[in-house]
Amino acid sequence: SNTFIDSHYYHVFAEHERKLSPKQHIAYTCSKLARETASCCYEDPSHNTKVSRGVSRIIGEWSAAFDTLPVELLNDIMENVRTNGEALMMDRFFSKARQDFLKQ
Repeated sequence: SNTFIDSHYYHVFAEHERKLSPKQHIAYTCSKLARETASCCYEDPSHNTKVSRGVSRIIGEWSAAFDTLPVELLNDIMENVRTNGEALMMDRFFSKARQDFLKQ
């Protein structure tokens, strides 16, 4: 079978991950997350010696963040939408009708 589990690793939600340097992000991913990635697809999960013939895993997305908390950024974006009708860094402008709807 050609079945894959598509996994996404995000380093933006925990403070200790946001403080990592680019080199530290790579080391963290290769050491900690590589084991997690490899451990998913075995037919004998308690031993992990018989590799699954039906399921494999790929990393479809990986994101490193540097001192940015998504919630804080989202709050800034939404405040600007509310006050100016523009979504910063998203190249979007909201019509007056859309702004009024979002304020409800």
